[in-house]
Amino acid sequence: MIKRKALISLGIAINLFIWINSILPGNDSANLSGGITEFIYHILNKLNIGISIDLLSLMIRKLAHFTEFFILGITWVFIFKKYNYRYPITFIYGLLVALIDEFIQYFIPGRASSIFDVAIDGAGVLFGLLIIYLLEVFILRKNEIYIDKEKADE
Repeated sequence: MIKRKALISLGIAINLFIWINSILPGNDSANLSGGITEFIYHILNKLNIGISIDLLSLMIRKLAHFTEFFILGITWVFIFKKYNYRYPITFIYGLLVALIDEFIQYFIPGRASSIFDVAIDGAGVLFGLLIIYLLEVFILRKNEIYIDKEKADE
């Protein structure tokens, strides 16, 4: 029971992290992602990898969306574990969080809401669900092989 409460607390913390970042005004959000962009841009320049800073900034911001929702998907699929349709429930939940995220940004100065960001967020959730599904299938298959081997040894 403690493990479940900790998992739910983690899920809620991820939601809050996403929504708190949505509340940041445009300048604050740009400064945060801009600092990360500058850091990576200098590393790429030292490695002689040419990329425009604007493209790199776009890639980093969209990767952040994807990553947040990837983690959200993995966390909430375990929270919804007791439900028969936990994968679709988690996906719908992730899309709902993404829509709320973009709705919040619509009202924040210097921010904009984007259906494209909702699609990226949804892709992050789906990728997280796919990874968990494949791991579960692999582990289940491995356990079945182990059980079959024990039966054969009897």
